[in-house]
Amino acid sequence: MANPSAEGRRIADVTGAQRIAFTRPAEGEFIHTFGYPKDRLNNPAAKYAGSRMIHCAGPARPGPKAPLLWGESCDMSHGASGGPHLARFDTRTGVGTVVGVTTTSEDLAGGQTNTLYATRFGDSARHLYTWAQTRQA
Repeated sequence: MANPSAEGRRIADVTGAQRIAFTRPAEGEFIHTFGYPKDRLNNPAAKYAGSRMIHCAGPARPGPKAPLLWGESCDMSHGASGGPHLARFDTRTGVGTVVGVTTTSEDLAGGQTNTLYATRFGDSARHLYTWAQTRQA
């Protein structure tokens, strides 16, 4: 077991954890996205203040200018980066499969406005994940 507590328990055993996948994205796959956006940074009139989690969901599509980026319709902005993109998300249990993390909005990917993009996990991420699973504290 990698990095257990002094009592021999893993964090995931105490807090729960999401699944992870390293599969190729499928156009139209339904994805749920979560983040804590701070709309337009330090703007008191902003829709989001960065203090609460926001959720978006919809079919995934590749970025026109950056096909390695896959996105879903979502109006989250600055501050949402690093939030998970989950496939097969169960709204009753809160469990899904992390397939990527928010990387950018339409600016870099060239897609429609109000789209949040992730670089989907692939072989490099799988190798890093496998390596980390074998590390000892």
